Amino acid sequence: MSALGPQQLTLAENYGVDFERHILWLLLFDLEFADTVYPAVQDEVYEVDSHALLYSTAQALYILGNSKAPGYVDVITELIKATKQAKPKSKGAARLGDAVRLCNELKLQPQPPATTCDYVRKTFSTFCVKAKTRLALVGAIDLWERDDFDEILSSIDAAVHSKERTIAQDLGIDFKQGAAKIVAYSQTHRKGHHAPIDLPILDNLMRGGLEPGTLGLIMGPAARGKSLFLVQAAISAALAGLNVAVITLELSARDYAMRFDARLTGIPINEIAARPTQHAQAILQQTKALGGQLHIKGWGSSDASTGDLRVWLKALESVAKFIPDVIIVDYADLLQANAMRGDRPDLGLVIRQLRQIANDFHAALWTASQTRRSSYTSEIIKLEDVAEDIQKVHVADVIIGLCQTSAERALGKMRFAMLKNRLGGGEGTIVDCDVSTSTMLLRQCATQARVQARRMTAGIPLVP
Repeated sequence: MSALGPQQLTLAENYGVDFERHILWLLLFDLEFADTVYPAVQDEVYEVDSHALLYSTAQALYILGNSKAPGYVDVITELIKATKQAKPKSKGAARLGDAVRLCNELKLQPQPPATTCDYVRKTFSTFCVKAKTRLALVGAIDLWERDDFDEILSSIDAAVHSKERTIAQDLGIDFKQGAAKIVAYSQTHRKGHHAPIDLPILDNLMRGGLEPGTLGLIMGPAARGKSLFLVQAAISAALAGLNVAVITLELSARDYAMRFDARLTGIPINEIAARPTQHAQAILQQTKALGGQLHIKGWGSSDASTGDLRVWLKALESVAKFIPDVIIVDYADLLQANAMRGDRPDLGLVIRQLRQIANDFHAALWTASQTRRSSYTSEIIKLEDVAEDIQKVHVADVIIGLCQTSAERALGKMRFAMLKNRLGGGEGTIVDCDVSTSTMLLRQCATQARVQARRMTAGIPLVP
């Protein structure tokens, strides 16, 4: 372990030149370790140029050799061959010469102590994360000059949570290992892992609800019930024992909390607002019934970006020890866009960033988006009705259209159309629902029939 002392350190204590050389020795002479490294790590983690060149050469041989780690003989042979082909006295030839000498030195040096090898294997992923973070910090200088603060945050966060952290622990699914594959299926689709919305037909189409790491989009005209759907998604998940983080960009956190209380107790929102203490017992009783935690954060319209959302979620994790299973953003169109497409904000980028948040936090993320003005008079919402940016349709994993005519609105009825579903298909399915905006009630009709989907395509009126 003394070889990993504080001399020539460039990253942090114990992650300097000697550490890099020990990694390369293991890659050349411990091929089992090498097989876990080459598929996931690039040469950018090495600060010493000859180390990076030796590694990239070995990785190229790994790829050309059908994912078989090359040994010392393979690597030195390839380096010597490249040296002979390089232009004499060129910088390329000099770099290759350094890599050849390094390879020979590693061959001739004594085998590192077992304790050193174990230490390098154990801390290799941390070394990679530190290296990527260093690169992100260097790159942040240019981003700082351009005032691109969200990208600074995203690049550093991506480095800190890079895939190399899980190297040698998660190598993916070996398809031919049948038993392990079935276990993976069971873990991914275990009960409660998905985020249900308590509309049984739609939940079944999504194999139990929105999956972790995916983005769901409820699409409809303004003031027709998109937020009501998001309240339904949040409460259903919390009742199922999942942790829910809610971001509201239109209402205060207090007003949004009252929506949840109205949904849980059946007491109208305005009644709760007028006489909260009178209904305290009912509110407290129903709040205790929630199996999961629920945190609500309010921002003013257009005051928050996806970077702000990410910071808040990280703060919840570090301060409140709260990790969300479900994230609700009400709604995406109101988030700040830090780039433009022509003369309009790039809302497609916002949607991509939200999906990345869902992936990074391994959470199901529901948000909403408005449709075009013409959809107010439409009986059916279609994908092409999306407003502002068609990229929303391309990125979202699940898209549900909120359909409601004026007649249905008067009758307390609403329909939801499955427009896109990467989780299980069923596009075109229509679900009839009863709705009460005063208590945030949304319930699938007891007489629901899937023939509604056929009625839609046959041109039969959906409202008697």
